[in-house]
Amino acid sequence: MIELQLGKTTAYKNSQPLLLSGPPMMVNNSVYVPIRFVSESLGASVFWKSDIHVVVIETPQLTAITELPVLNDRGNPAVLEHSGNMILKWSFQDESPYQRYRGYKGLTDTLIFSNFDTIKVMDRDGNIQNEWPFKHKDIPAKINAIINKGLKESGSESTQSFHVTKDNKTLEKVDQKTGKALWTYRLPVSEEKMGYSFLDFTVYLDPYGTVYISTQGGTLHALDSADGSLKFKLVFNHRIFSSTEVLPLSATEVVALNDNAIMFFEIKE
Repeated sequence: MIELQLGKTTAYKNSQPLLLSGPPMMVNNSVYVPIRFVSESLGASVFWKSDIHVVVIETPQLTAITELPVLNDRGNPAVLEHSGNMILKWSFQDESPYQRYRGYKGLTDTLIFSNFDTIKVMDRDGNIQNEWPFKHKDIPAKINAIINKGLKESGSESTQSFHVTKDNKTLEKVDQKTGKALWTYRLPVSEEKMGYSFLDFTVYLDPYGTVYISTQGGTLHALDSADGSLKFKLVFNHRIFSSTEVLPLSATEVVALNDNAIMFFEIKE
C-alpha cells in the first residue's frame, strides 16, 4: 500500500515513511506523482532512455527464479525465470565448453543428442543408453536417419507469421492477410543495456502454442503464440556468441540446448 499527499514530500509504503525527491502535485485537475517511486514501490523497474527522452517501466511477469546446475562462460549459473510451474528434471553439461549439442526425438521414448565428437542416446530420465564417436561405422542406420532428417528439417517450422524488427529488438506476430501486428514483444531494457538483441534465425514455433526466440547471449524467451505473453525465460548471459535451441517433446516437456549443455524441463499445466 502506497500513500501520498499533494504538496507533501513524505510518502508511506506499507505505513513506513519515506522521503520523496519531489511532492505529488495538481496540474490542470490531474494529479502527478513521482514515477520512479511509485513504479519501484510496486515492483517494477524504471529506466531512463536519454537518447529519446523516454521513461521505460518494466513490470515483472514471472515470479519464480531458479538457479540451475549449468554454468555460462562467465562461470555463473544459468537462471530459469518462470511462474512457479516449471522444474528441471535433469541436466547434462559436457566438460568441453566448445561442444554444441543438437537434439532429436529418438525411437521408443529415447532422445538423441549429437555434438562435434559424439552421438548419445538417452532415456527421458537423462541416462545414457548408447554412445558412439561421431560418424562411427557402428552407429545404427535408424539413428543416422533421424539425425539427417532433423538437420534437413531444422528451421522449417511454420514461423511465417513471426518477424523480428530491423533493429533486432522486437518480435512481432503479423496477420498474414492484413499485414498488421497482432502483438509485439520487446526485448527487455535490462538485456538491451547489456548489448544483446534477438537472433531472427532462432524463432521457433512448436506444435503446442509456444514460440521461442534467443538472444546472442544465449537467453531464451518462450512466449504464448496467441498473445505474446512471456511463459518463461532461460537466462545465460554468455560473453561470446551463443544461442539456445529447444526440442519440444509435449505440451509439458521441453528440452533446451545451449552449446555444451542439455536441460530437460517439466511444466505443470
